[in-house]
Amino acid sequence: MTAQPNTAAAHPRDLGAARVVKNTAVLLALRVGMPMLSVALVLAVSRTLGAEGLGRYTLAFTFLYFCDTIAPLGLRALITREGARNGAVLKSMLANSLTLGTASGLLSAGLMATLGLVLGYDTATQRVVLLLSLAVLPSPLMAFFEATFVALERMEYVAAMLLAEVIVRVGLGGALLLAGYGLEGVMLAAVAGRLLACFGASRLVERAGIPVRWGLDPVLLRQLVREAPTFLMISVFATLYWRIDAFMLSQLRGVEDVGYYGAAWRLLEFAIIIPQSFCLSLYPQMASAAAQGAAALDWLGRAAARYLFAASLPAAVCVTLLAEPILTLLYGESFHAAAGALIVLMWSVVPYGWIRYHAYVLVAANHQRVDLALNGLASLCNIALNFGLIPAYGALGAALATLISLWLYASLQYLYLQQRLPGYAAPLRPDAAPLLAAALTGVFVWTVRQPHAVVALTAAPFVYAVTLLGTGFFTSAELRLLHLDRLAKACGVSALIR
Repeated sequence: MTAQPNTAAAHPRDLGAARVVKNTAVLLALRVGMPMLSVALVLAVSRTLGAEGLGRYTLAFTFLYFCDTIAPLGLRALITREGARNGAVLKSMLANSLTLGTASGLLSAGLMATLGLVLGYDTATQRVVLLLSLAVLPSPLMAFFEATFVALERMEYVAAMLLAEVIVRVGLGGALLLAGYGLEGVMLAAVAGRLLACFGASRLVERAGIPVRWGLDPVLLRQLVREAPTFLMISVFATLYWRIDAFMLSQLRGVEDVGYYGAAWRLLEFAIIIPQSFCLSLYPQMASAAAQGAAALDWLGRAAARYLFAASLPAAVCVTLLAEPILTLLYGESFHAAAGALIVLMWSVVPYGWIRYHAYVLVAANHQRVDLALNGLASLCNIALNFGLIPAYGALGAALATLISLWLYASLQYLYLQQRLPGYAAPLRPDAAPLLAAALTGVFVWTVRQPHAVVALTAAPFVYAVTLLGTGFFTSAELRLLHLDRLAKACGVSALIR
């Protein structure tokens, strides 16, 4: 008899882990690549139109960022949660959200245009704000399409939508700028990019088997309207928390401190891309598992705790040792003064990952109002600490306020989950392997940092990865999933793999 091939189906957990790895990789590439493309346009605007032109560009996109926050009404997380739990409700959830989103997009665009006209700006600034307000119209629709893709765990569709927008905005905007159409041409390109991306995303949604239409289900519309304020305020408080520091610095110290803090903050934004992408990739599975109880969340929590700690700790250690060379390399000698703020901010990556994961747990378990309360409390704590620390310590004080309030936020989150939702929190017991690997990597960085800071910075990730392999952190299944099994063999550490 001919031997039959092994056709045993993969374990659902392995399939889920594979999707998380793929989706995290897509989001990482997207969130690193998009800002780089956007910087090209910013540089073109600054060189062509000078400080005034860049100021108008920045102001207009600040208005757009604010309206992009409020226009989707916070429904993105709700669509993903309900769609991941039960795919049958995704069609009606999206359809009725599109109805609300169309109305909120019109109102938000009108709000942005009105603010541009009544706040006393010059005519040129009013004109660019008015033009860019048209980009708000498709904003909630794109947010809901993205939420649908996340529920379906199709992050490649998210990437296609957002890349289409940024390529048109940067490519067409740069071309119109060079052709002499000024900032108005850049704004029109941004609007065109949004509209094209929205249309393309709608086609991808339909390809996934979900019709794009407006829904008028009175019961579901009432549910969405009832839930929207909580989710919207979570978005508002989160935006307030991450954006208030620079404003308070400008009022309490001055623009120089804002510059130092901004330099450090941009590096933090890159560092938190990993926990952001990883937790968003986990969220659909968390929403589905939370409906089944704590036991179903167990492996997700253990995986999240291990990998978030392993990813955040080396970043904090290496930046602590290389803060001044990094700032000098990127911004110049004058930014040495930002080193303290950068070190403190980088250590906030550790609690940030736990906060991000547990925030999704709370929403997945229908405890979003607790998440809102914690967001509000963290924002108030941050503001109070800023008032106390910024006058004395400037940018370093703002960074300390961020770090302290994040640790408070993480602690309260964990205590609530332990007491009210036992078994839902990720086990926050530090793994010895990342501690050892980070310590050894730190020794390497310290040894070669003078005068080879660039070498230390470049080699540190490889040193950490090899050391982590050598400590037996990964299981054999994880190595295969991450395509690191060959590296383990090449490094001679296969015998240490579990």
